[in-house]
Formats: sequence, C-alpha cells, structure tokens
Amino acid sequence: MAASGGESAAAVGGPAGGGVGPRSASEAGKSAAKNAGLALSDVAKGLNALFKPKPGRLGIGVPFDEDTYAAAKPYFQAGLAHFRQAGTDIADMMRALIAALRDQFGMDRETIAAMKPYVVRYMTDVKEGREGIEETNPQEPPKDKLQQQQAAESIKVVVGDKANIDATLPFLTAGQREDVQFAEKRWSSPDGYGVLFTNGTGTGKTFLSLGAIKRLTKQGKGNGIVVVPNEAVMNEWVKSAPALGLQITPLADTKDAGSGIAITTYANFGQNDDIAKRDYDFVTIDEAHLLMLGKEAASTEALGALRAVSLHPDGVLRRAEMQNRELVDRIASNQQRIRELLKSIANPDTMDQIVFATRKEIEALDKTLDADLQTWRDVQDRVKADVLSRQGEKRPRVMFLSATPARASSTSSRRSRAAGTTHRTRTAHS
Repeated sequence: MAASGGESAAAVGGPAGGGVGPRSASEAGKSAAKNAGLALSDVAKGLNALFKPKPGRLGIGVPFDEDTYAAAKPYFQAGLAHFRQAGTDIADMMRALIAALRDQFGMDRETIAAMKPYVVRYMTDVKEGREGIEETNPQEPPKDKLQQQQAAESIKVVVGDKANIDATLPFLTAGQREDVQFAEKRWSSPDGYGVLFTNGTGTGKTFLSLGAIKRLTKQGKGNGIVVVPNEAVMNEWVKSAPALGLQITPLADTKDAGSGIAITTYANFGQNDDIAKRDYDFVTIDEAHLLMLGKEAASTEALGALRAVSLHPDGVLRRAEMQNRELVDRIASNQQRIRELLKSIANPDTMDQIVFATRKEIEALDKTLDADLQTWRDVQDRVKADVLSRQGEKRPRVMFLSATPARASSTSSRRSRAAGTTHRTRTAHS
C-alpha cells in the first residue's frame, strides 16, 4: 500500500526527493486556477479542516480513518487539477500541490504530517487503478447513490426486514443498514425503548441514525429531536440529512420547541422547558457519554431533560416542572418571601405596626401558596398518569450514539442498559 519512503516524503513537503520549489508551485497554481472547478484556497481550507491537529491533541499517530480518507479524496482531486502541467506522474503533481498548500496558504508542518498517510494512500490507489484524478465536488455526495435513494422513496417500510432496509436505504453502507435493522428489532419490542451504538470511528454513526430516522418518518413517526455537543456537529447533521430526503431544523433558542425533526445542543436541551410541551416519536443523543459528565459523573441537566421528553418514569417530576415553569417559580418565590418576612418579624426591634402589616402579608402569601401547592400536586398526579399510560409501544424510542466501548462503558452503556437500552458495537472494519 505505501509508496517508497523518498517518494512519500517528497510528496508531503519533506526534505527528501527534491520537491517543487515555491516559485514553480506558485506559477503552476496561478496558471491553472482558472481551469479548476474548486479554488485552491478552498482545497487548502478543506484539507486544513480535516487534518489540522486540534488544540491539545497530536496529529501524528492518529489511526488511519476511512471516512476521513473518503472526505479528503475530492480535495486531492480538486487540488491536483491545478497542477496537471507539473508532470504526468501522480507524485510530481502531488509534490506541487503540497508545496503550494505549504507556501501559498500556510499549511503548517503538523497538518502536513497528519495528512501524509492519506496522501500516500491516495497516490498508491491512483497508481494501482483504484482511484482516478478526475475532479469531483467534495461537498456533494455521490450522484448515483443520491439517485438510488430518491428512487427508493416510494418503497413502503417493513420493520426489521433486512431486504426491505437494503431497498429503502441504498445510500447507506451494508454495515450501517445492519445497524438500522438491529435498532428496529430492538424498538419493535414493547419495552425496547432504546439502543446504544458504541461503534468505532469511521463507521458512520450519523448516517446510521439518519437511516433509522428516515424509516421512522416513512411510517408516519416524524416528530423527533437530535441532541449534539455543539453547533459544528449540528451543522454536519443538517447538511447530511437531505441525502436521505430529510430536513432537520435547529432550534432557535431556549424558547423554541421546534416541529418535525429538530436538532439542538446539549446546552439548549438542558435549559429549554418548551421541548417538554410537544410529543416525540424518537430522540437521538449524539456523543451520549456526555450525559453523565456532571461533577463526579453526576447526571447532567440534559439527562434530566431526556428522561422528561422520552417519558421515562424517572422523568415525571422534571417533565411536570418543564411544562409548568411559571407555577413552579411562583411557589419557590412565595416560599422564599415568606421565609424572609418571618425572619424580619422575629427581630425584637421591629415596630409593632410593621409586625402587624407583615403578618397580614404572610397570611395572603400563605393563602396563595396553599392554592398553588394543591395545583402543583394535581399537576404531578396528572403528568405521572399520562407518562405511565404511554409506556410500552406508545413511548418514544431513543438512539444513543457514543464513543468506542472503552470510553463509554463506565457511563453511557451502563446507564442505558439500566434504562431499557440494548448495546451494540461495531468497528470500522466489522
């Protein structure tokens, strides 16, 4: 698979091999730019996004990832289109591309080093005929798969049936479709409330989940919410969804419950009371190990919200609070005010007239508080009855996506199985 040491070092801008100098690379880039479909600056931006080591993490020594390679290939192809005149050999063209990325666009040594295995793999694939150097758009999925997915739109869903899953989700890989089947079989059980996937990096957990969501929506179960760590991940979900004919809409703020398939961050999910005011067919939790990253592995606000919106019996109180925040806040405020007033009249220096007026205020607050507390007890009883009546098949289904088993075992997997969730793991090569 690997090219010779001298060739690979030269191609990624190392000292060996006598690579193209800054002047020739610059001239080649400028003369060819007008003929390329993707600007060289966009190629640099895309490859930096894929390979630039994150703060606090080393780019060298990270395992080769097939998903990253698939994402990088169109950028390699687009970049090489600028350097066709550098030579007919793939190594010559790649040397010119790397030199331009380094000298014109400031790609640093660490990023080039992190990219090196993917450059070597790509050159080997081209030489052995597995890849071409025709330019493609790295921001568009393969058209043939998109067309197949669109053609499958009219196929009705047969839950848990492998052949039917294959027919309705041609855009997915075989492994992803197997996982969709696993989820559907779990969810079809009356108490099959959740499934946890701790598949390794490169297995495509996002599209696995989108495939399962697609089949739920085809069954008329299109009300759901996806919870992700941050806006960057949220944007990837939003951009990926149309490939399966789905539309996912981010929540605007903590007062927005959304409709259809919504998506939000953990921060919003944990603070947004309005999400408990609509019903869901499904909830997807990306990076589910984050649910238990409170102090000393305590439950986070997001976990409490999940139990509330997914109709977990342990989420009754939180659900009642979220649906009746004004009442809950008024009770807390009046209780605090009564404590303050009682403390004030306990002071022997307080004048009799003030004590008398204060007692009157306390009596009025007590009357309001008693009525609110009775209302609150009725609310909790009503919410509890509603939640218990919607267990079994009526309860929303949850999909947890997490890290590899070693990272998730102490939090997500143990918690999820205890909550009626089945655990499945798949590596990039299984």
